[in-house]
Amino acid sequence: MNHPSPNDSLAADPITVEVMGMCPQIRDDLRITRHIDSGQISFLIEDPTSGRFSRLGVAEYTFVSLLDGRTTVAECLSATASKHGLDALDESDAISLVGWLVESGLAHTVTSQSGSRVAQSQQKDREQQIASAANPMFQKIPLGNPSRFVNPIAGLLKRGLANQWLMLIGVVVGVVWFAITCLAVVENFNSFWAASRNVLASGNWMWLVATWLIVKSVHELGHAVACRWLGGRVGEAGVMMVLFMPLPYVEVSSSWAFPNKWHRILVAAAGMIVEAVLASVGIWVWMHSTDPLVQMHARNLIVTATFTTVLFNLNPLMRFDGYYMLSDYLEMPNLSTNATRWLSYVRQKYLFGANVTRPTWPEGRVGLVAAYAVAAFVWRILICVSLAMAATGLFWGAGILLAIVAIGFWTGKPLARFLSNWNDPMRINRWYFKRICLGLSVVLIGVLVIPYQRRVMAPMVVTLDQPTEIRASVRGFVREISVVPGQAVDVGDVLCRLENKELEIDLQRLGTEISQSRHRQRVLRRERALVELEIERANELAMQTRRGELQNRIDGLLVQSQVSGTVMQSDLVDQLGTLVTAGKRLFVIADPDRIKLVAMIGQDDAVTLRTRDQFSADVWIGGQGRVIDEICFDHLKPRATRDLAHPAMASALGGPLSVYSNPQAKNVNEQWKLVQPRVVAEARFGSDQAADQLLGGIELRSGQTGTVRFSLGRRMVGQILVDDVMQWYRNASPIAAMASR
Repeated sequence: MNHPSPNDSLAADPITVEVMGMCPQIRDDLRITRHIDSGQISFLIEDPTSGRFSRLGVAEYTFVSLLDGRTTVAECLSATASKHGLDALDESDAISLVGWLVESGLAHTVTSQSGSRVAQSQQKDREQQIASAANPMFQKIPLGNPSRFVNPIAGLLKRGLANQWLMLIGVVVGVVWFAITCLAVVENFNSFWAASRNVLASGNWMWLVATWLIVKSVHELGHAVACRWLGGRVGEAGVMMVLFMPLPYVEVSSSWAFPNKWHRILVAAAGMIVEAVLASVGIWVWMHSTDPLVQMHARNLIVTATFTTVLFNLNPLMRFDGYYMLSDYLEMPNLSTNATRWLSYVRQKYLFGANVTRPTWPEGRVGLVAAYAVAAFVWRILICVSLAMAATGLFWGAGILLAIVAIGFWTGKPLARFLSNWNDPMRINRWYFKRICLGLSVVLIGVLVIPYQRRVMAPMVVTLDQPTEIRASVRGFVREISVVPGQAVDVGDVLCRLENKELEIDLQRLGTEISQSRHRQRVLRRERALVELEIERANELAMQTRRGELQNRIDGLLVQSQVSGTVMQSDLVDQLGTLVTAGKRLFVIADPDRIKLVAMIGQDDAVTLRTRDQFSADVWIGGQGRVIDEICFDHLKPRATRDLAHPAMASALGGPLSVYSNPQAKNVNEQWKLVQPRVVAEARFGSDQAADQLLGGIELRSGQTGTVRFSLGRRMVGQILVDDVMQWYRNASPIAAMASR
């Protein structure tokens, strides 16, 4: 293929003259196979020492095959041109290809084999090995070859799928199974999403990690079995520690030599197919099990086999399964390498002002490679920053030191390379670089001084303002329920009747004892036993007091409304005949038109809001959009709480906050507790008229959830960043000090 030369005077370039006179030699131990994909012929080069694969076009292969150590690059280029005509390489293509071959270790020259160059190469390899071994974020631990487990399974699979009818039946059953599972997921998605909010609860971490390790081990087994089944070799298996999180791996790079690209894609996708099967089984177990423990493990299985798989394994921006599937589909096995080369070219040419030639590769598609390079670079930055931030909260403060060391590893090598090249005018044009830095500084300063309306967001629920709770004053069985939720009541209306036979019997017995006491008093009066008479009168008085108390308790069995309003909640629904204890809440009565907004704010955001007595916010309700443009919230409560403002906030009931079950709950409001404590702020409507003005005719009811956005005023972006860094430092310093002790 032909590319225009980036420099018209390339032929006169001393570097070009030098390269064209070289006699490079391709390595003898390379394995080269001929492939035909979509009618296009290509050649795959396998490096047995590194396990890497590279793809060449027909013209590139012809040129490379002539590199025997005796023929110059110019002679090889001439021979290639005579054979392929207009499809042959030009000088810039040949120079880039030779440079890539030598840099990749696929070919060598007299210079590259000199003692100094070999020593430099060995030193570079040792430095890379030391850096990899010392990097605290990523560690690779080989555990041996898994062939003794893989081969029997692959053999069984091969014998089972040898029958085409059996394979067809298996495919049909699998498709139907996944179709039905997907429909079930769609129907139950809201329930599962609400339940999955508790997956990251502290009590579930150990089980989640164990499930992750098992699922990912089975995932890698799927890769190995698929590779062996299709005729490939299975290399070592082991565990990669990413931020001390175990991630199993298996080496199946031999699948790259498969002539059929769909076979290669199948090997890359095999692990995710196995995880999809596990997730589908977990879904059915979760839907049909009533045991909370079984549901928890099924939920962990579903999350680890779906969400994490999509985020990492299927993501083509990381060199996992999705990347290899994409590179095979595009028939660009060196996509990541070429993207790195393109980024290096952009950095050297447009940041350092170096006079470099744009890299080329056999597959072409420069625009696609450039787009992938930018996306992968941004994703890599996000992952590194996320890992560093996650590390700061781990290991009782030692994670801060771990994050600093990791950042040093990520930035140290590029910085050292930059400093070593500072005095090399061929690599860094210092005048050009200073101008670029000045321009970038101006742009950065301009961004930092941009005014920004900062907001703090928090989940919110509509609740009743000043509700009255009607509680049982005495223990008893529910015999009659006179009201239902939504019914209007007045003061003194009967709400329910309780029954306590023990109290009634005690009252009757006490009445009998009082009658007997009065009879004894008459006898003592006739006998003129004055001392005994006074004692008996005192006993009667005590029994009269006890009877009054018993009568009051019996009167309390008739539960009446203490206020006028509407029964907003009844805890006695379907509780007829059950026993209620003294103090148990029975009903909630309130004016449904008197409501308030309760925001539950994260503790970090509460620190930002704590300095204000009042703060305004706009209110968004799910399904209705923004319903209030501005409302004033009162000052924050002094302490964070784990109590829910309303059951509708619980994730288990479809709310936004992660909760855990409270076995000591006395009523529905106490059934759930927050996993992370939150700070409460409230907003009340001054009057019905004020509420109508704020809501603009929109009706709000208790239990509706939404989001509030607190406005903190306009500040410059730079000030906000400084405040956030200082807040992070204040939070991290006590943890680090505790770790040092």
